[in-house]
Amino acid sequence: MVTVEIQFVSTQRNLQKLVYRGMCYTLKQTNRNDKCWICASGTRGCTGKLCTNLDATQVIRTGEHAEGCG
Repeated sequence: MVTVEIQFVSTQRNLQKLVYRGMCYTLKQTNRNDKCWICASGTRGCTGKLCTNLDATQVIRTGEHAEGCG
């Protein structure tokens, strides 16, 4: 079994960001079964996204980042 490396960092405004495989994500919404995160790089047009379980301990699915993002 592969260990997934999920870390959390706090911003200067006390917001939580998720770091996964060297990419940073901001929480967009929390659903009944999962949390959806979007790419926080600020690259225009990047559609990178990540969905985790509610505890944010397991990645459920990911979306591709724009070319040159990260």
